[in-house]
Amino acid sequence: MGRPISRQFDYLVLIDTTLPTLIQVQEVRDKESERVRLPGRLQDMGGPVLALAFHREFQSDFEWTCEGLGKWRDQPAWIVHFQQRSDRRTSLLSSFGTASQQYALPLKGRAWVAQTGGEVLHLETDLMKPLVPVDLMREHFAINYAPVEFRSHHVVLWLPEDVDTYIQYQGHFLHYYHHFSNFKLFWVGATQQIGQPKDAEEKQ
Repeated sequence: MGRPISRQFDYLVLIDTTLPTLIQVQEVRDKESERVRLPGRLQDMGGPVLALAFHREFQSDFEWTCEGLGKWRDQPAWIVHFQQRSDRRTSLLSSFGTASQQYALPLKGRAWVAQTGGEVLHLETDLMKPLVPVDLMREHFAINYAPVEFRSHHVVLWLPEDVDTYIQYQGHFLHYYHHFSNFKLFWVGATQQIGQPKDAEEKQ
């Protein structure tokens, strides 16, 4: 068993919703993390996108079952199970990439959803089945969410606070743990104001 290794880096998630039926999510880690490289045989990417299983564009790709009312950290929460439907499109939420090929990863999971408010408090996902061609036997995400207030935009977002990833790949067992803090929100938007042409104003 290898010794734990710690890294600290800046981390950026870009979410593009320009097209109404397509959500693009891109993760970027700073140049320092690329130079030093994160420990392990794989880069564990994809955590921020997993909660999109609840988005209306993806909900129909999964089978949903409510397992009843439980608790998460002493807060009442509905426990919801979901798994990829075999009769729908290949999963767009998770994939495994090699130098030559990209493999879609059908997922199953369980979420703890706040009884009041409907926020996702905790989310866990697993592979529906091992990815045999690359010997990826397990990929388990466990994500805790917390409210983050951005006063400059007068908005509160529920964002990943802690992410544990457990991977069994080519005979190796890997565990990544991420803690996120010091959040900043970059909100790119545009407004349009339509008025009379300048020449028309002068003739009036």
